[in-house]
Amino acid sequence: MGTKNALKKQIQKTHTRCRRCGRTSFHIQKKVCAGCGYPSARLRHYNWCKKMIRRKTRGTGRMRYEKDLPRKAKNGFREQVRSSTVRAPVCCAGECRSYQPRRVLTTASPSPISSQTQAPPRKKASA
Repeated sequence: MGTKNALKKQIQKTHTRCRRCGRTSFHIQKKVCAGCGYPSARLRHYNWCKKMIRRKTRGTGRMRYEKDLPRKAKNGFREQVRSSTVRAPVCCAGECRSYQPRRVLTTASPSPISSQTQAPPRKKASA
């Protein structure tokens, strides 16, 4: 009855899903991922597999932090600073109808639209 023993080896799971890379490479007994090397702090990679290094390298994922770095570096890594002046776009120098300068919020300023400039309410048309 060797067939039952062979079937048992096929059913058993040796690997499960890895937390870090998401692949089904985390060995349950060894507690180590065969794909990324988790829980090691460094990612697993070897020079004999150049293709895998290309797939896992920087710039292949979301880059949640690094994609903002060129813009932040250009502005000198400033934080919590508002621009001092609001300028019109270079294309029209404020002559376009579509351009409306942003208003800087101040404390307790009156409404820009006064009651005199508003149109009177319309009367209902009689039948």
